[in-house]
Amino acid sequence: MTNASPARTLARFLIGRRDAIERIAVSRSATVAAFVFVLTAGIAREYDGEYLLAEPWHALRPLGASAVTGTVLFLLVRLATFRRGATDGPGLAESYRRFMTCFWMTAPLAWLYAIPYERFLSPGDAVMANLWTLALVAAWRVLLITKVAAVLTGSRTIPMFFIVMLFSDAVAFAVFAFIPVPVMDFMGGMQHTERDALLASTAFLMQFLTVLSAPVWILGAIAAVSSLTPAPPRFDAAPIPARDWNPLLAASVLIWIAPLIIAQPEQARRHRVDQLFASGDTPAALAELSKHPESFYPRRWELPPRLGYREETPDLDAVREVIDTQPTAEWVAAAYADKIDRQLMRRFMPFSSSWADALDTINRAYPPEFERRAGFSDLTEHDLDQLRFVANHLARLTPEDRAAMEILAARLRDHLDIPPDAEAPLPSPAPNDASEEIP
Repeated sequence: MTNASPARTLARFLIGRRDAIERIAVSRSATVAAFVFVLTAGIAREYDGEYLLAEPWHALRPLGASAVTGTVLFLLVRLATFRRGATDGPGLAESYRRFMTCFWMTAPLAWLYAIPYERFLSPGDAVMANLWTLALVAAWRVLLITKVAAVLTGSRTIPMFFIVMLFSDAVAFAVFAFIPVPVMDFMGGMQHTERDALLASTAFLMQFLTVLSAPVWILGAIAAVSSLTPAPPRFDAAPIPARDWNPLLAASVLIWIAPLIIAQPEQARRHRVDQLFASGDTPAALAELSKHPESFYPRRWELPPRLGYREETPDLDAVREVIDTQPTAEWVAAAYADKIDRQLMRRFMPFSSSWADALDTINRAYPPEFERRAGFSDLTEHDLDQLRFVANHLARLTPEDRAAMEILAARLRDHLDIPPDAEAPLPSPAPNDASEEIP
């Protein structure tokens, strides 16, 4: 494979071929190429998730994360092999360069994260597709780095696998413990969206599995270190000339122009809205949102605040009051009505799947003669205002749900001693025209 093109060498490297690993490891030009691939992997991750012109550091996060994790893994592998007397071969600096070159050269696998599942799948299906893609890339990288570490240290693959898996298990636990995911609510009946429920359950499951499997990787790594007999080889592979990388590097950068042109205008609009909400100017943020139909904003963006993430901006009551007093696109009002609906149902009856189900549960749990003392003891007129807002803007409510909401609203008025002449039926939903723009 002496004269193989960089593209062919990269393809063989990604499937773990020893000759490709050796050739990339000895090529100083491959270090530069791998660095560029990590930068493009950052674009692949964030081109449809962040406004990169205003916040370019989002695209640099994979570079920083890989520099830290790659260095720690290198030191772990080096320690495991050094303890067996493996002092021959390249020095520390050259060994580090070779390892990081191969570590970064796995970055093209992250290009799979660029698949815009949200544009052709439902929110729940898109989350599942992204999670399966993450699992595929993670497993592929673990196996590939295991092979790389074995080749670079002259070790057997199976013992090295336990060392790499111990490190990967710790990283996975840290990632799922600290990345922002919805709060996993076991007792409070939090009404997550399908997307957030999947994220919360997956984060919890992954933390559980990493802790459960940790003893296996710890014991396996201890046994692996005691059995390693490394003999770092002196590679005879021919380095790849720097100029040979140019076509592949140019293609890896230029391929992102079209996705950026499509996705970044959506992110620019999202960024303006987020900035207005962050500044506390809720009326201006809602007015900005209402300038465009929903399709003009990112598909996977949820209007703030995201319930379950402990976000405090904007305040939902402030949003509701603005929508009630200034012209607002109905798709915006409907989105916030959905948030308030999920929050409000939790107050009326946790774990209910609908308002009809909530009414049935309340009727069974709190007979009418005891409602004044138990059924609505924590509810106020504020909840009645929210109930009215939801009924006014949430078109997805079924006739059964609306009938249940009417009964609950009447009972709540009675509980609050609101005079009969002040009672009014809940409103019907406004027409939901997502393409409507508010001047």
